[in-house]
Amino acid sequence: MNTNKDDKIKLIQDDVNTTIEVMNNNIKLITNRDVELGQLEDSTEYLQEESHRFQKTARKVKNKFCCKNIMNKTYLALLILILLIVIIIIIASVRK
Repeated sequence: MNTNKDDKIKLIQDDVNTTIEVMNNNIKLITNRDVELGQLEDSTEYLQEESHRFQKTARKVKNKFCCKNIMNKTYLALLILILLIVIIIIIASVRK
């Protein structure tokens, strides 16, 4: 009878040990998950900061090229105006 009782105690102790092992693994998993979530949060913050920097840079580049485009159009308009004036002068001098 004592052996049967010892066997039951051993089975219960094995169950307790298994439960402890499972709980320890769960704690390790939770700790790792917490670390990974922290890293993910850091990465998210970094990407958000980089996104804002990119938007500022894109806006500056857009404005720069917009100004450059306006200047190029202005130069083109002046060139056409000068050519028209030269053509008008040439036509006027030929008619005299």
